[in-house]
Amino acid sequence: MFLCEVALGDAHIVDRSDHSTCRLNAAPGQHHSVLAAAPPGGPDPNGDVTIAMGHGGGGGGGGGGCGGGRKATLCTGKPMAWMAKHRTDSNTFYQNEYLVYDERQIRVRYVVKIRL
Repeated sequence: MFLCEVALGDAHIVDRSDHSTCRLNAAPGQHHSVLAAAPPGGPDPNGDVTIAMGHGGGGGGGGGGCGGGRKATLCTGKPMAWMAKHRTDSNTFYQNEYLVYDERQIRVRYVVKIRL
């Protein structure tokens, strides 16, 4: 998995998936990206997993290695019951998704390897 720094610019917001959404080859009009917005709720935070960035090692003090001892939280919980109960139809999104069409707006910052 890649963790990226992305310049979203002015995002076009869509809250339903339909045939026009599936055919977006570029951000419409003067927009720089598209946000497919989910209803409130999101993943259950009780399922969050916190990981240490980097590989440690590096000798000496100070955390060493890539990431300098920082941590990242991954939202891995199941969709909350509120969201499933209040979901109006199958055309809404379960989570927010950002679509960027110009690769110059994206900078890969980390490669994350996950063992299951």
